[in-house]
Amino acid sequence: MKVADLYAPMDLRMEDVPVPVPGPKQVLVKIRSSGICGSDVNSYTGRTYEGTFPYVPGHEWSGEVAEAGSSVTTLRKGDKVVGETVVGCGVCEKCRAGVNPNFCRNPTVYGFQTKAPGGFAQYVLRDESNLSKLPDSMTHDQGCLVEPLSVAYHAVWGLAGGVQSTDTVAIFGAGPVGLFALAVVKGSRARAISIDPIPLRRELALRLGADEVIDPAKEDATQAVLGLTGGHGADLALEASGSDDARSRVFDIVDTSSR
Repeated sequence: MKVADLYAPMDLRMEDVPVPVPGPKQVLVKIRSSGICGSDVNSYTGRTYEGTFPYVPGHEWSGEVAEAGSSVTTLRKGDKVVGETVVGCGVCEKCRAGVNPNFCRNPTVYGFQTKAPGGFAQYVLRDESNLSKLPDSMTHDQGCLVEPLSVAYHAVWGLAGGVQSTDTVAIFGAGPVGLFALAVVKGSRARAISIDPIPLRRELALRLGADEVIDPAKEDATQAVLGLTGGHGADLALEASGSDDARSRVFDIVDTSSR
C-alpha cells in the first residue's frame, strides 16, 4: 500500500509498505477520505514540530472496515468508522485516575508518531477499542469532520463546562474549529461573537448564526467585545485562531465575575 511519510519539514515521501495484518482485537481500515489539519501544514512547513519524525500524518479521516480480527465484536467488514487521535496508555497514574488521555504520561498519538501512522495512507491498523462507527447516512467527507468537531465540542462542554442561553461567547478565529465551536454555542442558544480578519470567514460565521462579527484588522477586538457586552466582557472566550495576539486578548475580554 502507499503512504505519505513525513521525514522532516518539506520532506514528504510517497512510499510503498506492506498492508498490515490485524490481530485478534484489531481492525484494518481502508481510508476513504482524509482531511488536512492546520497542524499537518505547520509540521510540513517547519513552523511547529508536533510530530516525531518520521511519521505518517493524518488524524482527520474516515474509512471503512476492510478486515476485522477474530475477536472483534462491535464492527464488521464495510462499516464506516473514524478513530481516536490520542489514546492513553491505560497504566500511568493519569490514566488510572480517568483523566483526559491528553494528560497520559505515555500516550499514543495517531498521525504524529512513528509507531502510530495516520490517515495519509491507503490503510490504517487500529484497535477495535479506539474506533467509532459512523451512521450509514454520513458521507466519508463528513466523517473527516468528526475529529475537529469533537475538539470544538469538548472545548465548550468539556473544558469550559458548557454554556447557557444567557451567556455571551467570544470566539477568536472563524476557521473550521472556530466555526464548529460557533455551531456548538448556537446549539445552546447562547449569544456568539465571532472575531476574524478574513471577510469570507466572517460571512460564514454570520451564516452559521453568529450574532455579531468583528474584524480585528479594522478595530480593537478587546474594545469591540467590551462595547458589545456593556463593558462586562464575555462569559466565555474561545481561542481558535492560533494567533498570539488573540491568545493575549482572551484574558482581557472575559467577565471573571460570571464564572
